[in-house]
Amino acid sequence: MRQTLPYVRWPSILADSKFLGKETMSHLQNNRVLHLESLRGIAAIVVVIHHCVLSFWPGIYGKEESPSIFQKIIINSPFSILYNGQFAVYIFFMLSGYVLSIKFFQTRNSNIIRILMLKRYVRLSVPILAASLLGYFMWEAGLFTAESAPVSNWLKSFFKEDDEFSFVDSVISGLFKTILLGEDKYDYVLWTMKIEFWGSILVFANCLLLKGLRNRIFLYAIQALIIIGISGSNSMAYICFLAGMAIADSGPLSIKGTTGWLLLILSIFLATYFTNSESHEFLKSFFYLRYGSINITPTMLCYSIGSFVLLLLTLYFAPIKTAIDNPIGHFLGKISFPLYLTHAFVLSSIGALTLKKLVQYLPFDIAALASTLVTVAGSLLLAWGFRPIDDLAAYTSKWFSSAFIEGPSKDAVR
Repeated sequence: MRQTLPYVRWPSILADSKFLGKETMSHLQNNRVLHLESLRGIAAIVVVIHHCVLSFWPGIYGKEESPSIFQKIIINSPFSILYNGQFAVYIFFMLSGYVLSIKFFQTRNSNIIRILMLKRYVRLSVPILAASLLGYFMWEAGLFTAESAPVSNWLKSFFKEDDEFSFVDSVISGLFKTILLGEDKYDYVLWTMKIEFWGSILVFANCLLLKGLRNRIFLYAIQALIIIGISGSNSMAYICFLAGMAIADSGPLSIKGTTGWLLLILSIFLATYFTNSESHEFLKSFFYLRYGSINITPTMLCYSIGSFVLLLLTLYFAPIKTAIDNPIGHFLGKISFPLYLTHAFVLSSIGALTLKKLVQYLPFDIAALASTLVTVAGSLLLAWGFRPIDDLAAYTSKWFSSAFIEGPSKDAVR
């Protein structure tokens, strides 16, 4: 009988998402999955709102124009967490480190990691390829309208008429360049896929190579220092994978009462850091390190620490689990990856076109708010329609791994 790690006692929280909400899963296991899926889904919708704000109100980020008095109030308030897409991306990375390793630490079954390694490239590349092709076909059809709309220069810089796009290049980009090199020319959110893939490899390597060693947390810390020295501006993103894995490795915690609420306040405070935020002014000089290839900014540190704390609270602080365990969070979790991959197409087409039409009749802020609502609604619909592609990727990756390893691949995450 396989021996489990002595300090890991809670039931498995990992299962194929096709089981989400099904009564066949145990109550505890189901709730655990839904909590994490809800967090991922909420993070995905925050990214959508972030891109809308960056497109319609760039002044909030201190870009292109000075923020209005109302925008300054928003910048310096806790509500800025609702549109901080950079923080949401760090949550994605932290979650991946945890989810990809937790089953292994519960069972010490190396086959779980081997299965995940075989599945990972296929699991990511199929939806990425579909998104790249969708971006190409929409560009070819002339559906992107941002160039002629009153949006930020940031949004105007994508999907331009004079871009050199081609069908063959979109396929190559979707299958190889995006996931291996971080190319994002056919979908500007795909820059994270390189980090997602190589961060996953980092997690798998740690699980296989450090299995059986004591005091692994110190080895994780040494790796973090090495990553800081060689990974430049992406160093903290990769460290998030290590941190998520460390949470999975360290076993359950008990977070209750005042401690939990203080940690929540800390997480929100760090998550609402912006370079133009006056309420975080003291952090700008305290958290900064640049030497050679080392580049640690206050933004990177705040978001990585904040996402680490938030993941702990999601796992072990009952009020947070209760708050996000709701049908909206569950729905967003089910479509989180498609939503992340495809919302840029809606924003650069329908969203920009809506703003272009409405500003002729309405004040800009009202028109921009309406365009944001249209973008969010359209993104949710497109993400739902994209789900079969996501399901195809899950089953294709499962088939691919089963060709090399026999075993219950359903015990590994999708």
